[in-house]
Order: sequence, then structure tokens, then C-alpha cells
Amino acid sequence: MADRILIVEGERIAEAGLRETLVGLGYEVTGVVSTGAEAILEAERNRPDVVLMGHEIRGRIGPTAAAAILRDHFGVPTVSMVVLAGPSGAGETGFRILEESALKANIETALASRPALHGATPLSGIPGEGPLSIARAERDLIVRALRECGDNQTRAAIELGVTRDILRHRMKKYGLLPRKTHTDAATGKP
Repeated sequence: MADRILIVEGERIAEAGLRETLVGLGYEVTGVVSTGAEAILEAERNRPDVVLMGHEIRGRIGPTAAAAILRDHFGVPTVSMVVLAGPSGAGETGFRILEESALKANIETALASRPALHGATPLSGIPGEGPLSIARAERDLIVRALRECGDNQTRAAIELGVTRDILRHRMKKYGLLPRKTHTDAATGKP
């Protein structure tokens, strides 16, 4: 049985050649999507063995955030890929992907890392939490980014690939903004 690969790529011109290359290398392509949210939903439906993630994907969930969700909730490794502008192998202007041997080596390395990811939290059935929604995954990702950045919102926003204003809006939406405590001027107590 062939290893199953999900392609997440915002450039439609690149995806057709990539699909053909992967099939030629003996892999099964489970789907091709263009956003992080679609990648998460597709991974839930088809359980790929590895995800090839373009760096220019569309939507609110960027490649770094999508890769973290795929790794943490599905145990699926992600291979980041860069699409280089230039002549394609067919003699026309288009896009080219890494050399086939480099692509295959990166995929095989990611596939070999899967046993280490088997401790990932499944998407549904998290004790006491019910099924995971994209909103909850986003909230969890924000919490983790803030923790890893020492609660520095600017650094967390950069890590997540969003502006600080967008991060603060999302923090407010999920009740993550620090509460302001008002003190009584006379007593100095809250």
C-alpha cells in the first residue's frame, strides 16, 4: 500500500505537476487543498501519512499554524516545500518543485518520524472536551504560542503569522485577554 500524501498549496499551477511527480514516485495523493483550514478538515477525513505544505497557502490559518495542528492533533508530519519560479521541465514558463530525489528524501524522513508522533492528541475524544473544532484548535494554538513566547503578544503574533491586532482580537474572542483589576483608591485593594 502506497504512503498517502496531502498537498497544501496556494499556487494551482504548481499543484498539478506536484501531484504527477508524487504519483510517479509511488505515493498516493489523498487530496489537494489551498488553505490551512481545508488541510485540517481533509486530514480528519482522509488521514494522510504526510502533508506537503506550501509556504504561500491561503486563508487565516498559515502554514506554521496548520502544521502544528496537523502534528499535535493527528500525528501527521509536514514537509515544507518552496515553489521556485522559473522554467518548468516542459519548456514552458511555470513553477518547479525541488528535485525529485530531494522531495522523496524529505518525504521519507517525515514518514520515518511518524512513530515519534503517535502520542499526539487525537482530534476528537479529548477527555472532557468533546470533538475538536477549528475554533478550539485555533485557541489552543494561540495559548501555546503565547506560552512559548513568554506571554509576549507581539512575538506570538509573529510566530503565528498574524498581526498583533488580529491576535488580540482572537484572544478577546476566546477569553484569553488578561483581565484588568481595578483597585479602590482609598484602600488599594481590588
